[in-house]
Amino acid sequence: MARCMLLDGGLSKRFWGEAVLTAAYLQNRLPSRSVECAPYERFYGFKPAVNRLRVFGSKAYSLIPKERRKKLSQNALEGVLVGYGNTTKGYRLLDPMTACAWHSRSARIVESPQQLSLLDERKRPGAPVSRPLQYLVNLDEWGMFLKNDSADLLVEPSSERQSDSTYTECPLKRENVD
Repeated sequence: MARCMLLDGGLSKRFWGEAVLTAAYLQNRLPSRSVECAPYERFYGFKPAVNRLRVFGSKAYSLIPKERRKKLSQNALEGVLVGYGNTTKGYRLLDPMTACAWHSRSARIVESPQQLSLLDERKRPGAPVSRPLQYLVNLDEWGMFLKNDSADLLVEPSSERQSDSTYTECPLKRENVD
């Protein structure tokens, strides 16, 4: 089970210890044929809470407390879910670059591919902003700017998309006052 979790989560073999601990945590909460209930239920006398179980290796965001962050610093740390807290309700998260692990009670786990694609669209550098401003410029065939006094006026974007290779005259031309 641990090997499959490592492969599915895309983690290297050096995190096998985290995978084995998580596999044991899950096995104790899954029903067993021999006892006809979960080992956790047999030992403690009540059913385990399974509403906080998440996919191993999922992307996770752990909230940084207000006391530890500054006004313009990031609100959360990005990590990977590698387990669950032993004594508290929480998740064990890992930073794959530094191999540092920490516990977090306030973490947002992104499990589904649809949620991941939405996050990737937000981070995409070429993503359109709500209403971009466009400048009319004249570009030669090599993409260099040509000097044109009428091209540096700000124009609101039109509904039709113009190709980058064409040059459109600016509707408001400057008058030369000599």
